Amino acid sequence: MVPAGTNYTVEAWSKDFGRIGSISDVNASGDIADKDFRPAGQGYLQIKITNANAYGLTSIFAHAYSTTTPIGNGSNIWTATSTTDLVTKFSLPAGFYKVEVGTPGFGNLMSLSTNNSANTTSITANQITSLTVALPTMATLSGTASANATVWASRTDGPGKYNTTADSSTGAYSMKIPTGYSYMIG
Repeated sequence: MVPAGTNYTVEAWSKDFGRIGSISDVNASGDIADKDFRPAGQGYLQIKITNANAYGLTSIFAHAYSTTTPIGNGSNIWTATSTTDLVTKFSLPAGFYKVEVGTPGFGNLMSLSTNNSANTTSITANQITSLTVALPTMATLSGTASANATVWASRTDGPGKYNTTADSSTGAYSMKIPTGYSYMIG
């Protein structure tokens, strides 16, 4: 209920894909009818991350959004499709979208050159659009520190911190870190 008046703007929003639209210049002098919102036909975006399950990733976030309207959707729920891959699927109105996928450990996966072709996508009503996202190549960082020391490697250019505990007798340590980044090690 709103106070009687003119020039109201009515907005519609959905938890499934954000803003549906708006109707301007609504006259609220009395009861109002026939101010209907009809979202565009829905399609689905399905994103697969190769080797995500093999690396044991648990905190992964995906989001697709229109660069011209405030419409978008996303997911942080991923399902294992094999012993190595994880997949998510969510609905979006038909249209063109920018896609972001990231994890606290790897940061924005879409910034990797191997994923440049997956940065944008088009959604068609009643169809599934599939994207495949790759993780960075992993390398082993190893050495010797004081016994039981916590050894860490932290990216200098964004999110990504990895740590391990050195062996209790030899001080040897080993951890997997993504290649292609600069690290501070301590």
